[in-house]
Amino acid sequence: MKAILPTAIFALIATASLHSQELVLKDGRRIPFATFSVSGATLRVPTDLAEGGKMEVGYPLSSIATIDAEEPAEIRSAKSLLGENKPAEARAMLRPVLQLYGPVKDLPGQWWAEAALVQADALRISGDRSGAAQVYDEITTHFPVDTQPGALAALRKLALSDQLHGVKLSESVTRVAEALKDPDPHTKAELKFLTARALSQQDRFREAAEGFLGIRVFYPGVKELQAAATLEAARAFFQMDDLKWTAFYLQDLKSLYPASPELAAAKDDFARLERRQNRPADTSSIQTK
Repeated sequence: MKAILPTAIFALIATASLHSQELVLKDGRRIPFATFSVSGATLRVPTDLAEGGKMEVGYPLSSIATIDAEEPAEIRSAKSLLGENKPAEARAMLRPVLQLYGPVKDLPGQWWAEAALVQADALRISGDRSGAAQVYDEITTHFPVDTQPGALAALRKLALSDQLHGVKLSESVTRVAEALKDPDPHTKAELKFLTARALSQQDRFREAAEGFLGIRVFYPGVKELQAAATLEAARAFFQMDDLKWTAFYLQDLKSLYPASPELAAAKDDFARLERRQNRPADTSSIQTK
């Protein structure tokens, strides 16, 4: 039996996940599609002919009201791959979605923005901070900060910044929050995460720990932040010299997220904890008679 090449696998997944979706035209017609292409201002959908074969039917982009399509399976798979610290595989998985929806990123119902957010996260995890920032910028070019994609891109770019710390980071997060009228739970969780980071940078470690742990308690569905929130909570407790809870949350990170990039990044945290735990007791204040 011949091995199936990875590119063929991605193509098969793309065809399956994009099947039975519809373009909704402004005149009310619904056009099923498995794939499409864009040429100039026209979107073309391959259509089966009664006598066999296919032909492409074109629709002006201006005639399309929205794209009615569920989240592509590739996006969900790519998020899972990031959770396993596999950014290269995640980017490859996203390629069909980015190629399909890229030309229609300005249409309602597109999935380009979500795929681009995950792509930027993959670049960040792989160490390409500049590449990630460029993708976040591209997203905010098409989606203002008062939209979910724009807000998430803006927040994640803030997280990359080496210039914004403490109060400045908090002020920037507040500006994004004020632009959002009704943020969804995912965006609220990211706002909370960066607010907690800003508190930590101001040495307000107790409040920071509460913020990071609040993500675990109130936003468990935002899976992308759980490992990071756990690690940052452990770091906040370490700064308070609360070794019991530092050890607890580092162990939580190890047991709950064994393949996460955060666990890989926590190697030094485990080493610091061990050194602190093995440090001789301070007897300088004990006076002998």
